[in-house]
Amino acid sequence: MQSPVIDSLINQIIAAQGNKEKLLPLGRALDRVLTWNYYMLPMWYMAEDRLAWWDKFSQPAVRPVYSLGIDTWWYDVNKAAKLPSARQQGE
Repeated sequence: MQSPVIDSLINQIIAAQGNKEKLLPLGRALDRVLTWNYYMLPMWYMAEDRLAWWDKFSQPAVRPVYSLGIDTWWYDVNKAAKLPSARQQGE
């Protein structure tokens, strides 16, 4: 994003550190400008999804490209039967 208004407000905020009377209005002005322009500042991004599950489900050989595909899993009786002994062994 390139904005002379935002750049100016940020520079003024940096210069006003320690001066609450100047800092509060500048912070509010920056908030208004950012909100009015609908900017989104992503805080983090993971290219993968993390998911924990019991090993009692099976999944298709071909998985969906654009989703986790949880709705394609099914309860596997054979895997579920092995789960109690695997848990006791710490697996």
